[in-house]
Amino acid sequence: MSKALNLLQVEDCESDAALIVRLLEQAGYDVYAERVETAPQMRAALEKQAWNAIVADYHLPQFDAPSALAVLRESGLDIPFIVVSGAVGEDRAVAMMKAGAHDYLMKSNLLRLVPALEREIEEAMVRRERKLADEALRIERQETERSHQLLDAMFTAQVDAVVVSDTAGIVIRSNPAAVNMFGFDPTGMGIAAIVEKLQMPGGPGMSATRRALAGEIVVNLEQPTPDRAFESSSLPMRDAAGEIMGAVTIVRDISEKKRAEQRLRQAQKLESIASLAGGIAHDFNNILTVVSGNISLALEESCPDCETRSILPAALESVQRAACLTRQLLAYAGKGAFIRKPVPVSAIAEQAVAILRPSLAERIEIVTDLAGDLPSLLMDPGQMEQVFSNLILNAVEAIPDGRPGFVTVRTGFEDHAVLIEVADNGCGIDAETQRRIFDPFFTTKFPGRGLGLAAVEGIVRTLNGRIAVESAVGLGTRIRVVLPVPEASKTVQAAVDAPQTVAAAEYGAVLIVDDEPMIRKMAGALLKKRGIPVLEAGSGKEAIERLTREGNAIRAILLDLAMPEMPGDVALPIIRKLRPDVRVIVSSGFQDRDVQQHFGHIEPCSFLPKPYTSEQLLAEVLPAVSRR
Repeated sequence: MSKALNLLQVEDCESDAALIVRLLEQAGYDVYAERVETAPQMRAALEKQAWNAIVADYHLPQFDAPSALAVLRESGLDIPFIVVSGAVGEDRAVAMMKAGAHDYLMKSNLLRLVPALEREIEEAMVRRERKLADEALRIERQETERSHQLLDAMFTAQVDAVVVSDTAGIVIRSNPAAVNMFGFDPTGMGIAAIVEKLQMPGGPGMSATRRALAGEIVVNLEQPTPDRAFESSSLPMRDAAGEIMGAVTIVRDISEKKRAEQRLRQAQKLESIASLAGGIAHDFNNILTVVSGNISLALEESCPDCETRSILPAALESVQRAACLTRQLLAYAGKGAFIRKPVPVSAIAEQAVAILRPSLAERIEIVTDLAGDLPSLLMDPGQMEQVFSNLILNAVEAIPDGRPGFVTVRTGFEDHAVLIEVADNGCGIDAETQRRIFDPFFTTKFPGRGLGLAAVEGIVRTLNGRIAVESAVGLGTRIRVVLPVPEASKTVQAAVDAPQTVAAAEYGAVLIVDDEPMIRKMAGALLKKRGIPVLEAGSGKEAIERLTREGNAIRAILLDLAMPEMPGDVALPIIRKLRPDVRVIVSSGFQDRDVQQHFGHIEPCSFLPKPYTSEQLLAEVLPAVSRR
């Protein structure tokens, strides 16, 4: 089978060119030949197609072999170049070989032409294959280098610590994040030394790297330390034979994650306890309302000189103390008073200090630094008094007996918020106690105490503020409260007019709406004793029915907020449509801080918190039912 051969001839003699073609055909080649006589023709031929060999005469009228060789080198192509000449000296032949010609033949002796062409074509093919292999190797090296650079960049850019260990557990490489996270460079250290230095727990199974070196893939192994928490994942590195040659371990600092989880658990715990506390306060206030009202009735019914009358005021005072406890429960639960008004924080602080200072031991001094130009906070004044009283008393009780003590009370304004700070030079609080300091009824004092700071935390939470504790054992404590200043908003305030004496015939009726029969009976008795007509309803639905039937006689409605069938906030808009002129007094033992949002744009005339006395009830009702 003939072999194809593309031959470019640099020759001005057509017969000499034909002779060379015949020799090659006789040697078994299928020759395609093209003859050029000038440099432009040669350049065009080189660009037009690929050539297996070039055979060039040394002398041409307008061209020669050295010039043809220069054109080939200029093209950058690797094509065997053989000079065939009729008569040329040895010096010229040597010069051509040095210039890059592959062989030099005389026209008078062309027997070597075919072997020479075959040899040079094969060597040119070897050179091309070697060049292709070299290029492929160069590209592969570039890609490998690029991959290494990319891996190094990824290794360096990792925010988690990455540690590479050998089979002995010695770290052979680590990234910058590992140095920053650990506080030292682990390279060259053993795993055991690193674990010990970080104070991680030891024992079987607690080292992710050791488990990976044993062939295990470890994912998210938590490793707590005294002040931080880490999470490690590790996998073995294997060679081509599958043998373990080391391990790669990724370490993540999950301290903040753990703190966030703790805050979430604490918030959930507080939310559940707050819900329980709010429910207890609501039910307890209903009971106290009945007790308080009946004691008020007993006081009015008893004769001035009887022995029973002398003990009733003490009973009423006990009811008020119990009501104070429910207010603390509501404060902790985040259920603030319905009535809010602008509160001057520094003035309340000064008042609280003035009340508490006389009861303190002489060794304890209260120092105040109160800002005089603070914006007022929209809240219940009693709750602000509770904040200062509880914080100051807590600071005082932290000062050991027999030791001079200082309590500093400071107010200020920072970043659109009011700052309250109470500091002492007492015994300080350890880290474990700080984590539980706001838990209800947690105390380091005698049993039965501990709601004070929990109530403060509830009030602060109600006002969308934040509270922070700075303390160390033996160095005292500083508690900072930050309360944002809200935009001015409407407040619903209870009327505080004194009870008026009006003839019985001049009173309109009061509709008492409450799901507790004992409260309806007690409140009705208090009002009837003053000659005020009373109607009763056990739900919002029943109240609307009675208002529809007997609306003209009703001048005021004492409306409970929380009822199982149509609560007060649902009934109020309907009442307003039926009787826009009637005075609605909302009364509840469960004082939701967002109750105004429940009512929307329709507000009650006033609010009467449970428990209440006869005087407080009459102060609300008499102005509404009087016909004068």
